[in-house]
Amino acid sequence: MIADSITDFVPCPDIAPPLKKTIIAPPLTNSQIKKKATKKVTGYVIYEGPSLLDGSPIVVIMTGLGGSKNRKTGEVAQTWIMRSDMTPIEAFKIGADSTVCGNCPYRWSLYVKNSGAPRCYVNLGQAPLSIYKAYKRGSYPALPLDYTLPPGMGLRLGSYGDPVAVPMKAWKSLIDSASFHLAYTHQWKEFPVQSAPYKGLCMASVGNALEALQAVKLGWKFFRVESAPAPIGLELNCPSDKATHGEHIRQCEACKLCNGSKASIWITPH
Repeated sequence: MIADSITDFVPCPDIAPPLKKTIIAPPLTNSQIKKKATKKVTGYVIYEGPSLLDGSPIVVIMTGLGGSKNRKTGEVAQTWIMRSDMTPIEAFKIGADSTVCGNCPYRWSLYVKNSGAPRCYVNLGQAPLSIYKAYKRGSYPALPLDYTLPPGMGLRLGSYGDPVAVPMKAWKSLIDSASFHLAYTHQWKEFPVQSAPYKGLCMASVGNALEALQAVKLGWKFFRVESAPAPIGLELNCPSDKATHGEHIRQCEACKLCNGSKASIWITPH
């Protein structure tokens, strides 16, 4: 009898071992091919290099491209500025968070060092740590040179970390393609050279009326976090401030004031 195919042929055990039957996977359907080809990218690396604040290695990762879950900002792409050589938890434990946070009085290393000091609202053990681990796994490709944000999407510079730690050229194309942007910096006073390109693009973060007046004198719009409004008549109350607006608040995507050029803002501690 002549075998119909190679898989029907069974050789004599005395001559050769049995052939293994070849299993061929079924071809992919059109929908499967399309799904594989259009695998969703959850974020991009937009900068890897030295921090402008102290020269240490940092990485900037943009996420939220499929829709941000941030209750305050709304549909805004988020960017995370972190040390690239250690987790954000490791960084704050040894005071290395100054590489990305500069002189911010709310940074975690100061909170741990000085009992009772105000602390950052960013929980480092949640989004920053998760994003850092994904970065180390290679989950985020480099930002394509011709990339533009989805229509109508805003951009937050420094969801964690200070934008001034990053060269302006890393932000420029994204700012240009964004429907609007939000940005804040504590470096406006102690890092005047590094922060100069950000004037008109970032809000100067201040903690009292005196700092607010200093920032205005230097040409900045400010964002002041304090329990009471300053008697200087130069600011608006943040529309997302629950302490003054209750449940009638507006998200950043509806407000769009914190772009460094429109208005100075005051908000209660949050």
